[in-house]
Amino acid sequence: MAPTNNLKRRQLTFKVKVVALIAGIVALLIAVPTGQSWLIKQESINIWMGHMLAGTGGSHTALDRDRWQVSDHATMSTWLGAWPFLGETSLQNRQIFVADRTGIGGSGWVVSGGPVDSIEVAGTRYELYGRAIDRYDPGFFGGFHNQTKTVYDFFLLRRNAKSGTGIIVKSWVGFKQSAISATPVGTIGYDSNTRMIHIMINAQHTVIASDTLMQH
Repeated sequence: MAPTNNLKRRQLTFKVKVVALIAGIVALLIAVPTGQSWLIKQESINIWMGHMLAGTGGSHTALDRDRWQVSDHATMSTWLGAWPFLGETSLQNRQIFVADRTGIGGSGWVVSGGPVDSIEVAGTRYELYGRAIDRYDPGFFGGFHNQTKTVYDFFLLRRNAKSGTGIIVKSWVGFKQSAISATPVGTIGYDSNTRMIHIMINAQHTVIASDTLMQH
C-alpha cells in the first residue's frame, strides 16, 4: 500500500506543479501587456506635460518603440478641435498631440490638448490647459478607440513672463467620458474687485467643476 500512496502523492504533486506553472504563464501573459500599456501611457503623458510646462506646442507620433515622428506644431486633430475655440487665437499654436499605439494589436494611448483660455493680471499670466487621454484597445486591424475609457483633465498654470516656464497652481482631473454628457470646455475669468480668479468647466451647459482662487 505504501508504494501506491507514494505514487499518488507524486502524481498529485506533479499536477499541482503543472497547474501552478500554467497559472504563472497566464499571469505573465496578462502582466506583460498591462505593464507595456502603463509604460506607453506614462511616457506619452510625460511628453505632454513637458510641453505644457514649457509653453510649447508639438506633435509626437511613435513609429515603433524606439522611433518618434516629431513636429514643432500639432495639428488641430486634438480634442480641442471638436468645438469652437474660446480663448486667444495665438493659443492654437501651442496645441499638444502625443500618440503611441505601438502596443499589441495597435493598442496604446493618445494624449492631446493644450491651452483653452488665458488671462493676464497685474503682469502675471494665467493659463487654463485642457487634456484628453484616449485609450486604444487591441484590434485585428489596428487599435480600437475605446471612448468609454477617455479621461479629461484641466490645469491652471501661472507662467513666468521672462522664462516662459509654467507652474501648476491647481488641477481638476479624472473627468470620465462615460460619466459626462459631452466634451468638457474650460474657461477662466477674473474679478478685479475681489481679486479672485474664476475657473469654470462644463459639458454641454452642465457645470462639472467650478473653483475660485485668490490671485497670487
